[in-house]
Amino acid sequence: MPTKDEAWRTELAQAARDANITFDSVRLVSNGAHAGVMIALLRAFGQDPAAVLYAEPRTPDRGWNRNARPTDALVLHPELGALFVEVKSWTIDEIEGIEAGTIYRSAGGHQEAKDPWQQAHDAAQQLQHATRNVVNRRGLSDRSIPFFECVVAFPNISRAAWWERGLDKAIHHAEVLFAEDLAQPLSLRKRLTSLIRSKAGRRVPFSREQLDHVRVALGSTWVMKKRSGVVTREQSSRLNDEINALELEHKRFSAKQRELIETEFDGRPQLIRGVAGSGKTAVLIGNLVNLVDRRVNSRQMLFVDRQPARFAIVCFNQSLAPLLRATFVDAYRRLTNLDPPDCLDIFYLNGLFYHLRKHSALQYQRYEDYEDLPGNPKQRQIASNYCRQLDALAQTDPQMLEAIQYDAVYVDEGQDLFDEEYLALTKLLRTHPRTGEKNLVIFYDDAQNLYGRPRPTWSHLGIQVRGRSEVMRACFRNTRQIVEFALNLLLGAESKTRTMTRGFAEQLN
Repeated sequence: MPTKDEAWRTELAQAARDANITFDSVRLVSNGAHAGVMIALLRAFGQDPAAVLYAEPRTPDRGWNRNARPTDALVLHPELGALFVEVKSWTIDEIEGIEAGTIYRSAGGHQEAKDPWQQAHDAAQQLQHATRNVVNRRGLSDRSIPFFECVVAFPNISRAAWWERGLDKAIHHAEVLFAEDLAQPLSLRKRLTSLIRSKAGRRVPFSREQLDHVRVALGSTWVMKKRSGVVTREQSSRLNDEINALELEHKRFSAKQRELIETEFDGRPQLIRGVAGSGKTAVLIGNLVNLVDRRVNSRQMLFVDRQPARFAIVCFNQSLAPLLRATFVDAYRRLTNLDPPDCLDIFYLNGLFYHLRKHSALQYQRYEDYEDLPGNPKQRQIASNYCRQLDALAQTDPQMLEAIQYDAVYVDEGQDLFDEEYLALTKLLRTHPRTGEKNLVIFYDDAQNLYGRPRPTWSHLGIQVRGRSEVMRACFRNTRQIVEFALNLLLGAESKTRTMTRGFAEQLN
């Protein structure tokens, strides 16, 4: 039979395993009361990818002996900002009284006076100061700092016992968490989010960028490297030492997928090639969700005297667009706890131009008005027509063109498009003011080239992807044996238009 100590450690590890957030770290939880609070927070906020949970966090901007006493728990979350939770394992019989926030406690024949709220406040002030330094170094205002708040948790005291002793008259109830609050994750979440809304007002929710400022102040090399454009693997602090690493691999993206999701493609073209089942669409959605969050929810990324930021996802097949739209909405809500902004268009290619004709002088081109010609199918003719219209609009009404252009266009199943269609998309892109290039991100699979489109020579289209091309080699949809059989069959088949798949066969993991 497990000991009491082993029981809470096992329960904490299980709660961490079930969560989907960064938690650093199980090793720093030293007793059952502390573990009980961590378990409650993991269950209340653990399914929100935007959340981060810390145990006894310290800032690296000062030495160990100059750090404030660390608070037992820190939650970073869009609905909470930076919430510090000080945990006290005291029982109601140990508390003799409270005066001016100081609790007088007797235990083991000794009496002590402690103000746990002041302890949490000191730690919060230190981290808030470090966060302000990060924000100032980036040239941002203090409005980029999220809200900081503190509460004290008594896992071994019930609300009824607290009130029976008359202690509710000494401390405001909103600043205290009791055993009942920690037992119900939904109630705990509601209680904490209501507290922050009442104090932070319209500042809630907080953007991921604001929360990342706090993470940098805490010394997150992952966030620092991501901001500088350097890609790295997830840090090992995500419980790899405490729980089964293989299980974590199954419930999260692979290292390569995470790498591409977190990479900033801002202002430059990018080509992502991958075999079927490699997760290209998931990476597309994840990367664009991050981009929209940075550009829309972060004051840092706003351009001055520019049109509002606009983004698009484009595919060739009409049936794919609703799936992309639903997937983006779900991913954006999970990351930010917000509905997606109105600045994103998700259309199949023909639908995109039908949509744009409502907001510009573009004349929609109907497929039935064209005739397939040898070497010049309808799609090419229509795309060439749109290119001419966009060139004319650039001359006659550049402001109208600017209004319908996008800051970034992500193309799914890029092998389905002709050169002329890519040219039309580049004309619908704004030139990035910093890089002088256009942010066209293409996800491409040679092996699924069902329409036999020739692979573009990207540089001839003005799309410079040299040094900006990635290959996703691992297939997660089928076993290696099935993938190898399929590639052997494909490479041995003959067709009028050869698909460029040998590179995938040679590099297959």
